[in-house]
Amino acid sequence: MLKMIGIQKHAAMAWGMSTRELVGGGLRQLGSFTGGSSSSGSSDGTSIPWRRRRHWQQIVMRPSPRCVTFSTSVAGMSQPSGALPYGKVYVNYTFYKGKGAMSLRPKKPVFEVIEAGGVTVSREGSLFLEFAPSVGPKTYDWSRKQIISLSVLELGRLLELQAGESVEFFHDPNMGKSEQGKVRKSLRIEPIPDKTGYFFNLTVANKIVGFEDRQMVPIMKAEFAVMRSLMNYLIPHLLGWQVFVDPSQLDDSMFGGEQGMTAGAVGVSEWAK
Repeated sequence: MLKMIGIQKHAAMAWGMSTRELVGGGLRQLGSFTGGSSSSGSSDGTSIPWRRRRHWQQIVMRPSPRCVTFSTSVAGMSQPSGALPYGKVYVNYTFYKGKGAMSLRPKKPVFEVIEAGGVTVSREGSLFLEFAPSVGPKTYDWSRKQIISLSVLELGRLLELQAGESVEFFHDPNMGKSEQGKVRKSLRIEPIPDKTGYFFNLTVANKIVGFEDRQMVPIMKAEFAVMRSLMNYLIPHLLGWQVFVDPSQLDDSMFGGEQGMTAGAVGVSEWAK
């Protein structure tokens, strides 16, 4: 009996109950277990072991007053959602250099409800690289930023980049169309001659309006190591696999539209800028 009360006291601390409430409940429950009889049954037809299990299930399943959860309805389907009392969470990581800055911002994958029930990923997430020119000591003009979005496969290519190697990514919103080549973005990553890191060169060209912008940011080896670590962590999340493991991480911001974007409102795609 004392052992049971000790266990219940521990449960009381976990669920915010007073010791008196738990001890009293434990004594009453113990009385119901014994019932002054050695019989394994009871007047309501239930066995003592079953009632004991039911009692502990009630304790375990009792919601904590400090735990706030809610669900959201998406296309008529109830979706579990984690509690975010502070609203959306925004993250980024920025490298500030003499001639410019480069900021990393992740974009969540987009989910959709399927007819068979449940949800699936309709569009993978990506990592936005935002370049802004320097306009003075430790001052950058983010109104003139240029953006390129790297896919999961492009991040994989960066992760397997070997020392001394270069890689270049070309993005064209009109690929395969008659307007192909008139608007294009190119990101070239090449080693710094003294082998201390990499140059990240972004070129944005729009022949339709006669616009071209080039921005370059040097990234040192230690900084590139930070980028690799972030990309390794992000890839499963950009594919939505964390929701597969824990569906409670699914929330409204992961369903369509411009929701799911991190701070900086860069639009649905890199071409919105």
